[in-house]
Amino acid sequence: MSRLKAQFKYASLKESEAKVPNTRKANESNSKDILDRRNDELTRQMSHTTDLVEWDGHSGWFASSLTNPNRLLVMCVKMKIQMKKSQ
Repeated sequence: MSRLKAQFKYASLKESEAKVPNTRKANESNSKDILDRRNDELTRQMSHTTDLVEWDGHSGWFASSLTNPNRLLVMCVKMKIQMKKSQ
């Protein structure tokens, strides 16, 4: 059994509702969320550059990233799906 199937089987045994990630392209409204996550202390500790990113620098980078055909910014959001209980 694949790992993914095993995880879904386990989830269905525990509860009838599971959370599954859903992805979509980022848009202008995501700029602040991405900056906040980039400036999170743990994220900075694990980054090559550990300095805080300022809004002006981020907003320019973000706007150009959204229009750059060689770059894809993706947001991952949780979705709830109904699952049947295993028998």
